[in-house]
Amino acid sequence: MTWGSRTIALVRRGTVESRGDANPLLRSPGDYVLVFRGFLRLALMACPDGCGEAVVVNLDPNAGPAWRLYSTKRGMTLYPSVWRDTGCRSHFIVWNDRVLLFGGDDDAVAGPDVDPALVERVAVALNQGGEISFRDIAENLDEIPWAVLDACEALVSAGRAKKGSRRGSFRARR
Repeated sequence: MTWGSRTIALVRRGTVESRGDANPLLRSPGDYVLVFRGFLRLALMACPDGCGEAVVVNLDPNAGPAWRLYSTKRGMTLYPSVWRDTGCRSHFIVWNDRVLLFGGDDDAVAGPDVDPALVERVAVALNQGGEISFRDIAENLDEIPWAVLDACEALVSAGRAKKGSRRGSFRARR
């Protein structure tokens, strides 16, 4: 699957207790800081498009709509994508310590390599019958949604699955 037109590294600059403590640590596009006060509250990042603004990502579902943070040996991932509706209006995905930006004029780049073992686990999930969203498969498999979406797309390309009637849904090809 093609994800974004530009890719930059995500660089963790620390963990702080307040948003005000985070801002001085955000020096370059893709720098981020986690705000932890009893539990994860926010991820703040220097906007990856280089506009110079700080992007605030809510990680606390008790404070309203929240992103989910995944932390694995490959790095940090946020789900869903970040789509700024103010300022520079950038749209990007944070996946495995990389930021994949949309909307540039450069050639598109692919997401991280598809894990063949995950493709097979997704195939088994699709073979349970019916149409299912990649988000539900990811939740059931305890996997990162972006990786499951890539696995679903790989199965479609291989002729083993097809896209469902709803956006982001798939079914086994029978």
